[in-house]
Amino acid sequence: MRSAVITMCLISIPMLTGIFIYHLFHRTNYLINESKQISPSFFMILAVLFSLFSNLLATEMWNNISQTNQDIRKEVSNLRSLLRFSETFDENLALKIREAVYAYKDSAMKNEFVPNNYFTVTIPQSPLIKIFNSVMKDESFKKDNPFTQSFMKSIDEVRTARYDRLFLKDNHISKLKYGLLFVFGILTQLAIAAVHRASASVLFFTVMLFSTGFSVTIFVIECLNWPYEYPYFITNEMYNLVS
Repeated sequence: MRSAVITMCLISIPMLTGIFIYHLFHRTNYLINESKQISPSFFMILAVLFSLFSNLLATEMWNNISQTNQDIRKEVSNLRSLLRFSETFDENLALKIREAVYAYKDSAMKNEFVPNNYFTVTIPQSPLIKIFNSVMKDESFKKDNPFTQSFMKSIDEVRTARYDRLFLKDNHISKLKYGLLFVFGILTQLAIAAVHRASASVLFFTVMLFSTGFSVTIFVIECLNWPYEYPYFITNEMYNLVS
């Protein structure tokens, strides 16, 4: 899995920084003035910002997953329509259409749901479109057929859904956003330590409790950021309905 090592490294950072901050505040009381004028609620603003930013990142990735699954359903539905429409054409042409659809399905299931196979530059041309380019030139293909317009529309719907699906596959959280997430998280750790610095046991408990939540947040966002690594989010099983 691509992200296993990277994910473990990322989720270990909050725990390490939490331990460091605990020792820092536990051993150096002079870092924060003991004045009662310091309001805990002021420091907790950072926690709110961290929660808001992490929620926005998780929501963005969740929406991408939902859109991808919607594109898959749209793609499969139109592939099934193409098979139904093929029955209205001549036998030889219908056979070519069915072969094209099954070739498209097999290619998509085999190549386009592999976790490490991300299209970072260009999206490869669909095998379905390649084959249908020759099908459209077939002499037995009658453009005056009443089903032709719907047939062509289904082809276009498949192409659009596939393009959108592959585009979303390569859409990940930027390094800048990840950097900001860690900045907000570490600042929140510092804020919690500043508020609870009076007691060593409370200081350790609160800092490490948030650090654990921080690590879990990173793990969840990583899972949502690379959904093809985890079959629970996106699978190719729906293509089995194309028959």
